[in-house]
Amino acid sequence: MMDIQKEKHNYLAMLVAEDAITQEQCSNLSLYNGGNYFHSDFLASSRVDCINWGWSAWLKAKAQTMPKWISVEDELPPSDTMVLICWSDSPDVEPEKDFMDVCVDTGCPFWANSLNDEPSHWMPLPEPPKAQEQGHDS
Repeated sequence: MMDIQKEKHNYLAMLVAEDAITQEQCSNLSLYNGGNYFHSDFLASSRVDCINWGWSAWLKAKAQTMPKWISVEDELPPSDTMVLICWSDSPDVEPEKDFMDVCVDTGCPFWANSLNDEPSHWMPLPEPPKAQEQGHDS
């Protein structure tokens, strides 16, 4: 899951580093519509449009980045969601697919297929490719 405030900070820091805007101008930018675009009462609309174009590209690029391994100590995956799992103490063991289930009696989460040797890390599986529309000849 993307932390929108962290991405905002990183994006604006990149703009300042590239001399696209000043630090003072950053303080005049606010995210609206759930983080989908910036707004400013002080910057020219054409400048805000350019910032928003870059923000849109930034978010799309971030969404396409490869997922990273997440420690089970930091976060567990959602229940009934297939994920890749691995063991940090066994780097030669190939990652496997597994999912978290919840015990009916206790309500405690557990790995459905890895009861004896719980994994140390997990990552979401990538989305399958989307079917492309077929062209129609007229």
